[in-house]
Amino acid sequence: MRVMVVDDDVISRMALMEILQGTLPMGIVEAENIDNAWELLQTPFMPLAIFCDLHMPGGSGVELVKRIRANPLLAETLVVLVTAAVDHATVLTLTKLGVSGGIVKPFEGQAVRAKVLKLFNDMQSKWMEKADSVMARLHIDTNRYLTYIGNLNTQTAMLLAELDRLLAEKPSSLAPFEEKLDALHAGCLSLGLHLCTKLLDKLRHSLKHQGLLQSTKPALQDVQKLVALAGAIVKKASGQSQGGSVELF
Repeated sequence: MRVMVVDDDVISRMALMEILQGTLPMGIVEAENIDNAWELLQTPFMPLAIFCDLHMPGGSGVELVKRIRANPLLAETLVVLVTAAVDHATVLTLTKLGVSGGIVKPFEGQAVRAKVLKLFNDMQSKWMEKADSVMARLHIDTNRYLTYIGNLNTQTAMLLAELDRLLAEKPSSLAPFEEKLDALHAGCLSLGLHLCTKLLDKLRHSLKHQGLLQSTKPALQDVQKLVALAGAIVKKASGQSQGGSVELF
């Protein structure tokens, strides 16, 4: 999965990116101002989190957060504002905006890493329903759950293969592809893969209003990673996997 870092100051942006990549092996998309960030957010790309500087020329982080919260496809995105100010007024502003947290400049690597890990751990229940809850809700056992996950993996792989063909051929109609996306969305919804369904909602919206884009593929690959993660978590919990830690990124 990928996150976005928005900062007009290239040194601050690179410093934060280095800390983030040292915390978890995440992909990072850069934006140097809120207009650049908003343009990227109109594509199928949906970041797991957005780290945005509070004060920038040409538009503040506050304005970007307001745009995000007003957009149904982005409203629940994890947003962390970066600021050199820690006064009461700034804290109050962040609270009213419903941001997920704040990072203070100048950066202190250990403190930033600890905050990021806590934020992501706190958000996992919103990104993915616990497998035990899903199995109880659907009255299925672990093996059946993993079979369903396997089916979603197969669907996603087939969609990615078809997407390569569509990008090369540029057909006049995307209806068959959209129907398959709808089926994948329904499966993810049934299994409580909340972040997958949000990614697919945004991808379907982009297809409808913008057509097929090169950025459609990495968005679908993000879905593929999340589906695989759900299966890996259950396999590890049930003792069916001998691997090490299970990573979201």
